[in-house]
Amino acid sequence: MTYQEVMDEINATNAFGNFLGIKIEQVEAGYAKVSLEMKPEYTNPYNTAHGGVLYTMADMAGGTAAYSYGQPVVTVDSNFHFLNAGRNVTKLIGIGKELRNGKQIGVYEVLIMDQDENLLCSGTFTYAKIPANKVRNC
Repeated sequence: MTYQEVMDEINATNAFGNFLGIKIEQVEAGYAKVSLEMKPEYTNPYNTAHGGVLYTMADMAGGTAAYSYGQPVVTVDSNFHFLNAGRNVTKLIGIGKELRNGKQIGVYEVLIMDQDENLLCSGTFTYAKIPANKVRNC
């Protein structure tokens, strides 16, 4: 599977990501970049980026980086830090980078930034690889 095919597949089949409008912008071996144009509906009562949106962006960035090898993955663990409030955010950018790609488990560093590359969140996400023939049977 090419990196373009990975991007096309995720952009076409990720129902929740599509519902929010998250786009996969770049995929390389063990790396992914995702983005989301902010809407007022994505803010919390304090008019900052909602934590659930930020976490979803992180999971998509890390998960896409893990899937860059063409092996389906599911999130099994994460450690996520909200570092700065997302005020006046017009666009969110998520970067997922491989820390370890094992036989059954992959570990990825994730960064979430605003349009000016201000760091909002960081985390470590762990993904389990699952056989492709079991994906559609879940």
